[in-house]
Amino acid sequence: MFQKLIRKLERNFLGKDPQYQDPFDDPAEQFYAQIYLKYLFEKIDSEFRHQQIQVLDIGCHTGRLSVPLARAGHRVTGVDSSRFHVRRAQQHAEDTGVSANVRFVKGDGFRFACKVTPGSFDLALCTEVLYQRREFRNDLATLLKTLRTGGLLVTSHRTRFFYLIQAIRERDFRTAEIILHQNEAELWGSYFNWQTPGELKALYREIGAEPLSIRPVGVFTGNGGDGMAGLCNLSETSTLEHEALFDIEAADSEEFATAGRYQLVIGRKL
Repeated sequence: MFQKLIRKLERNFLGKDPQYQDPFDDPAEQFYAQIYLKYLFEKIDSEFRHQQIQVLDIGCHTGRLSVPLARAGHRVTGVDSSRFHVRRAQQHAEDTGVSANVRFVKGDGFRFACKVTPGSFDLALCTEVLYQRREFRNDLATLLKTLRTGGLLVTSHRTRFFYLIQAIRERDFRTAEIILHQNEAELWGSYFNWQTPGELKALYREIGAEPLSIRPVGVFTGNGGDGMAGLCNLSETSTLEHEALFDIEAADSEEFATAGRYQLVIGRKL
């Protein structure tokens, strides 16, 4: 208990934590970041013709996506509820030399988005957050309001397959039955939700966005103790193997969208 208190104090007041594995630096998390960025930059280039755009990144964490977007010349506002994450993100921006293009804000991202002048941004980004938000439908609508007409809404969502693999790996067949027949539930002590590509497209249309694409992020690989790591654990593979795997994982096919760790949805505000 005392050690946890010391760790919390060091994170909040000193901005350090020797035990923390920063996704910005972690090779496995960077692997997935590059898949996100591949799809993002392709769509940004086709929709905005290489113009500098205004980006809102909700749940930016330590800047894994915000900093590369700023490095590409875009103006980025990243919001995260963790002061520790925000400090890390600011440091990464400074180390990368893009501080002038990005600002990081500590706070609730969706409350921040509610206060933004409608139509302020060209792209609203929210990855690996909504699957633990009970009000994710309202959150999508909130994000859309921050966009100008024609702006891009980009979000990632869990798949049913991801949770089924985890339950089966743990021989937790009772939980597997729940996952099969529901789209949200308390699993292993926490709330989660998951959707099919068809359901996500319908959600986007309901809030006033045209779904442009759905792409899988992480189909044949896993990380750490998740169920998909049983097939290929990125933490145990080499840099050369990462390069070969990237060509497979980022093949730009919707065929495997239902089997990924996440589905990346990109839509245009109508």
